[in-house]
Amino acid sequence: MMSIIADIFKGGKTLSYPLVAFLAFAFSIVVPSFAAERTISGAYTLTANEDWTLDSVTLERGAMVDLAGHNLAVGVVALGSGSGTVTFTDSSAGTGELCFTIPSGATFTKTADIAITGNLALVKDGAGLFSWNGGTLAADIPITISGGIFKLGVKTANVFGSSGTITVNGTGQFDLNYSGSGGSTSPVLKRTFYIEGDGPDGSGAIVNNATSNQYGKHLEHVVLTGDATIGGGGIIDIRDSGNGINCGGYELTVKNTGRLLVEAGTYLTNATDIVISGGTLQVCNSCTLGADRIVLQNGGTFHNYMSSGTKKYYVPFVVREGTGTISSGKNYYQIYSPVSVESGCTLNLPTDGPW
Repeated sequence: MMSIIADIFKGGKTLSYPLVAFLAFAFSIVVPSFAAERTISGAYTLTANEDWTLDSVTLERGAMVDLAGHNLAVGVVALGSGSGTVTFTDSSAGTGELCFTIPSGATFTKTADIAITGNLALVKDGAGLFSWNGGTLAADIPITISGGIFKLGVKTANVFGSSGTITVNGTGQFDLNYSGSGGSTSPVLKRTFYIEGDGPDGSGAIVNNATSNQYGKHLEHVVLTGDATIGGGGIIDIRDSGNGINCGGYELTVKNTGRLLVEAGTYLTNATDIVISGGTLQVCNSCTLGADRIVLQNGGTFHNYMSSGTKKYYVPFVVREGTGTISSGKNYYQIYSPVSVESGCTLNLPTDGPW
């Protein structure tokens, strides 16, 4: 066939319509690929990197998948009937990567029936939703969220251990999803968050989309590895003395209708701009604040809260787009730096103090 076509074009001949149609048909045939049916039961050990994302995977109860230092990519998997726990582990000295690549529009719910243990690293990728609804994770298993949403679906304190890391980058997002009663007994995620970006929809690398929540101990330590956004409709409370948010020389944006609360004894430092866009940043008591500027836009609010005494701020404020507000919930604050309002913008201040 190919020699015939070569002779035709080499001779500069004109192709007839039937031959053109035949050639178009012949070279437009696509061999379809079908998802494999894959059932895992008993002990299964990887001998090389494997990709199950296009397969229809059923994990029988009691199955144990050992990465043995290799990487495994999985999509939405189903559990077989019966009882018992399915376990993903890595028994090797190396660190295998267990990556849940959830496609757009799909949801995978991780329950207590699926255990993740050993020397592996847990990764969430793909535009779909991964919901952690049961079980705990040892502190020495790092979590990376590079695409889509990783939602915390349980309210257990220290569900991910008393240390460790959660890295959010690319178009990934961690949804705290906490709507408890608040107070000092609220769950604390003691892992250090390393974040950059604004998530899959622009609302934030870290969000709390549970809007009925109260103040409480939510997170302890956040480090920016690039410009990043924290948002959602609920409260995110940074509350642990000696910890806080280290912006690492990058820009932090507080977005949407929620409130980022930085408590006494913590810090929010090393920022270029702290942009408050439609949300609220609440700085409490002895929190250390460090930024080149505080930028208010699109209804953003900077809220001072002092249980006693007067808080002094040495950071310039600017209203850049639309309306911005500087308010105080208790006692007084003093600003020792310039406050500027760009053309066409409005700054709201309390009419009766305290400020």
